[in-house]
Amino acid sequence: MSATPGVEAPRRGEVGPVLFSYGFRPFFLGSAVWAVISLAVWLVAFEGATRIPSAFDPFAWHAHEMIFGFVGAAIAGFLLTAVSAWTGRPPIRGMQLAFLFVLWMLGRLLVAYSEQAGVWPAAVIDVAFPLALMAVVGHEIVAARNVRNYGVIAMLGVFAFANFLMHLSALGLSTRIVGERLGIGVIVVLIGLIGGRVAPAFTRNWLVRQGKAMEFQALPALDKIAHALTALAMLSWASTTLPMATAILALAAAVAQIIRMSRWQGAKTLSEPIVAVLHIGYAWVPFGLLLLGLRPWVPVIDENAAIHALTAGAMGTMILAIMTRATLGHTGRQIASSDGTTAIYVLVVLSGALRVLGPHVTAFYYHLLVTSGVLWVLAFGLFLALYGHYMFKPRIDKIGT
Repeated sequence: MSATPGVEAPRRGEVGPVLFSYGFRPFFLGSAVWAVISLAVWLVAFEGATRIPSAFDPFAWHAHEMIFGFVGAAIAGFLLTAVSAWTGRPPIRGMQLAFLFVLWMLGRLLVAYSEQAGVWPAAVIDVAFPLALMAVVGHEIVAARNVRNYGVIAMLGVFAFANFLMHLSALGLSTRIVGERLGIGVIVVLIGLIGGRVAPAFTRNWLVRQGKAMEFQALPALDKIAHALTALAMLSWASTTLPMATAILALAAAVAQIIRMSRWQGAKTLSEPIVAVLHIGYAWVPFGLLLLGLRPWVPVIDENAAIHALTAGAMGTMILAIMTRATLGHTGRQIASSDGTTAIYVLVVLSGALRVLGPHVTAFYYHLLVTSGVLWVLAFGLFLALYGHYMFKPRIDKIGT
């Protein structure tokens, strides 16, 4: 994801404020702020102490804002930064970047107040964001003939469609579950695609710096099988009509993903949390798939546990892993974990673990859910405290960003 050290990135017109000089700056900041605010608001609403004036019911609003608000911004921050490294083209910045960020923020506001603003205006603005992101990122990838990442364009299109389906549910024209599951599925596939590149690559780089060898050979066929099985499992799950097919595909995908990541030698990275967390975050994917696949044969497994393994676990951990690493790298700082950064990782992993455990410990479900939510808010709040100010400051070595 990082540009070549010592080589200034190509410029694209006037940059303007530092915040809009690179995609990770506004969107990682916005993603973390919304992770804190939306979860805190939902916890208060869950307690019955407030009411969210959205056309979505509180649970649907929570799901929508986690998937399409929080994760949507994190995806934008990553792609708008990475696409320059992928294509060799100038970064998206300035007014174009500011427009995308304002569009994302308007979506959050209109969805939260869609009872007053109207469901259709909220839907149009909110769905316009992933479509605009797809157009911008797609233009860069196609212009550079970066065939390897054409699939990313398609996934952004499916992500926008899933968002639209959730808005239709607010109008009573669809069920929320299809859009919600499809949105989760797209993100899980993206984690498999992108996380499956960065985790072994960053592990290899770190091991080389430590004077250690990484005995790892790429197996493109295994990667393709894992991607295909995961995508099929997520599509089957989103269809809601093929529970046994979903279970079989999810189990097969879990096995393929476990074999795949077992080759990345994550155990060797435990002394450096900023590398190890990539493996921990990715491990939530096969674990979530395993829970999803075992449900027909192990009825005690709650579907919410599988969902939150893939969301609070995989998405939460991988997003913080990427946001911390990318922010350090793209602001010219040493890519290493401080005590505070390690605390961020511990908090988000514990949050995911308690959220997955909760449905299976009914006597303590409420307490585990609330504790998980508090840990989540603390994890992203600590990210904002430690990393938020970097988004407004120029790169310290004056290279590229």
